[in-house]
This record gives sequence, structure tokens and C-alpha cells, in this order.
Amino acid sequence: MKYEPASLCLQRCALISYAKFKKVEIEWKLINRIIPTVQQKFFDTITETELEQLKQAKTRASSAINQRNNLILDFLFYTGIRQGISTEVLITCSKTIRISPHTFRRSLATNSNNKQVRLTTIQKVLGHSRLDTTARYIHNSYEELYQDYSKL
Repeated sequence: MKYEPASLCLQRCALISYAKFKKVEIEWKLINRIIPTVQQKFFDTITETELEQLKQAKTRASSAINQRNNLILDFLFYTGIRQGISTEVLITCSKTIRISPHTFRRSLATNSNNKQVRLTTIQKVLGHSRLDTTARYIHNSYEELYQDYSKL
């Protein structure tokens, strides 16, 4: 059977919880044959070029409103500010991907990494206490992974 990654993760979490409740040890070698590990999902990010394309899309007749919107986009893109729980702003761009404020946060991490910024610097900018959390924010495309792998 083929399951979605979220379903596999839920099954694994349920199994861990049940094992803790029953106070038994899990032999993961046996379980991994039944429930494979979940591959990390690739999230969409945007580049500086795509940011400029978003800023060129005029949504209102007023230039003051367009200027305000562009400042908001720049602020989100270059600060990596954390998304508030109540934030539900979605933008659809030319790639028909959906962009949320958290997409800008991942984009900052990915673009900084692509520009050879040290991981510890990105960690401090994003406010993470652990490097592995910061590393999960960096999402290169399949093409970039292929190019890097081809170098081997």
C-alpha cells in the first residue's frame, strides 16, 4: 500500500505513544519494514527574481498602496520574521504555488545558504536555538540537488 508521508508519520507517532503506554520497547528494524521512514517534504521558496516579479504585479490603482505592498513583501523576504498564528495571507504567483509569510522565512534561509552565508549566521537571524532546526528551513529544488549530486 502507498501512504502519504503525513499518514506514515501519524502511524509512527501512534505506535510510539502506544508503546510508551504499554511500557514496551519498539524494535525499529522490524517496524521500518512495515512503516518506512518519511522523506522530508520539499517546501516552496522564492528567489529574489521571483520577489521582484511579485512586486511588479499591481493590485490596486493607487501607487501608495502598491508601494506599501512592496515594502511588506521586502520586509517579509529580508527579515524572515516569524508568522503569527492568526496570519492567513496567501499569495499565488506565476509558478501557481501558494506563498504564505512562512514561505518568505524559508526563502530567507534557502537564499542565504545559496549565497554561502554560514549556517550559524542563518540560525541567529531566524532565532533558532538548534542548527538542525535551521537546516530544515533550507529547501533547495530538485534541480539544485541534481546539480550538486552530479559534481560527485
